[in-house]
Amino acid sequence: MAALARSSLAQECQPYWKAVPVPADGFVNSIYAADFGEGHSVYGAGFGYYPLAQNPVRRWDGFAWQVAGAASLGSGVQNGFRMLHDGQGLGLYYIGVGAGQVRTMYMWRRHVRWRPVPFGMYVNPTPGHGVSISPMFSTDQEGIAGLYGVERHGFEPERADWILRWTGEAWKRIGRMAEGSGPVSYQPMFTFDFGEGPELIVSGFFEEISGVPARGMARWNGHRWLGMADLPGAHPTAVFWPNAMCAYDDGVHGLSLYAGFRAASPAVGSGLALQGIVRWNGSTWVGVGGGVGFPDPNLQGGVFAMTVFDDGTGPALIASGAFSLAGGVPARNIAKWNGQVWAPLGAGIGAAATQMAVANDGRGESLFVVGDIFSAGGGSVTRIAQYVGCKGGQCYADCDNNRILNANDFICFLNTYAAKDPYANCDGSTVLPVMTAADFQCFLNKYAQGCP
Repeated sequence: MAALARSSLAQECQPYWKAVPVPADGFVNSIYAADFGEGHSVYGAGFGYYPLAQNPVRRWDGFAWQVAGAASLGSGVQNGFRMLHDGQGLGLYYIGVGAGQVRTMYMWRRHVRWRPVPFGMYVNPTPGHGVSISPMFSTDQEGIAGLYGVERHGFEPERADWILRWTGEAWKRIGRMAEGSGPVSYQPMFTFDFGEGPELIVSGFFEEISGVPARGMARWNGHRWLGMADLPGAHPTAVFWPNAMCAYDDGVHGLSLYAGFRAASPAVGSGLALQGIVRWNGSTWVGVGGGVGFPDPNLQGGVFAMTVFDDGTGPALIASGAFSLAGGVPARNIAKWNGQVWAPLGAGIGAAATQMAVANDGRGESLFVVGDIFSAGGGSVTRIAQYVGCKGGQCYADCDNNRILNANDFICFLNTYAAKDPYANCDGSTVLPVMTAADFQCFLNKYAQGCP
């Protein structure tokens, strides 16, 4: 056996895609990266189908999924994980779906069992009608610190929906959402400092908030609501709202707010409305390197998830959605923007990521993606994959991730090749077939050269 050691022959690091295994009886459909005293880890849920199993939330340790929290909860996760602060400390929240499709919101902190949230914090939706209340977002930023939620009124167009703030015992209404007709669909909440202190940003399918014109997006500074500029090129009757928001400093414009959205078709929009992603320049929305899309302009794409990740070349804005081009460069459903140009993440992924998380599971700083994804990097995955960057100790030749190079790594590579795991695409090729005999020679070379 040979412990990992630096080699003078070590070659330049290259990021790579890898499948993340899931239990035989389930899958992962929601992830979140957090530190609950076990190191910065990825937590996942959505294992199994009701009524076949009711499985706990689990933590990925680099080898397998370990139970996180001492409780067995309803299978399924509605709207994904949320990291929220209810005034008593940070906790991981999610809505479990149990028998009879009954939904219950649970909260977990370190050394505390998973338990339902306090009475009134979550009101179970009645399908189609009735009032529902759900915690959505929290922040500790001065002036707007607190836990925020949404009160919905189902398919009752005559009833407006509300933005709520938790007092510690009950919800207080702070913003009345109104739109023409039909159900109101709220998307992300976010915080950003536009120069006068942190503000809460709310997006959704609405025309105004508390009497202030705000088509699809509004800002709350702790005292009053403000609107934001309409998206240039959007149809006059269309409401633009982001699927995702992210703050990113590209080194040129400083920290900026980015918004990803479902692009309009040429029949109902033009200009930036077709690009799927925009940046706020302080007064209006501007383009991001030409945006994302498809060669056929009639195909609607867009960006549905964003985060910031450093693969070793510097922090970049990662955008995932439905597209085959980013800034005119081929990129399969995921790409990175460094403030100047777009670039693909290897051979990309087979579908849009619905959630992304950044953590180091021992392979190095990695970007984890989850969604209806069954291919990544030219190989096969089951809803979840990781893109291993070149920070935090990457060693590609250490296939089994045990920090030792030996014959087991060759067996591991053979198994990943047979399983069509994208890890076996050693040379990072993007032209089919991506896995060939050249990958075996590539692995041999990397093993012989050791690790940086």
